[in-house]
Amino acid sequence: AAITAMHYSKDDVRDAIERLPDDLGELVRLIHWDGFSVPAASQLMGVSTSTGRRRHERALAELSTVLDGKTEIGARLQQGIKRFEGDSVW
Repeated sequence: AAITAMHYSKDDVRDAIERLPDDLGELVRLIHWDGFSVPAASQLMGVSTSTGRRRHERALAELSTVLDGKTEIGARLQQGIKRFEGDSVW
């Protein structure tokens, strides 16, 4: 399901991602918009898979904080922290 199906506008999501530090925002875009797995996105960014996973977890937690309270996406993002290998959260 797309994040917009969770009652967020594209602008809400884009704004939340823009609030992230550059490296976290780029990782989120690679994984959730471009469809790369965490290992592939990590390689594109020149970091190890474990570093990519930690950054992805941090990005999802920060997005959850920004978006929490608007709909159930905060809980969905938190569940997504456990789903790194190729599955998109949205």
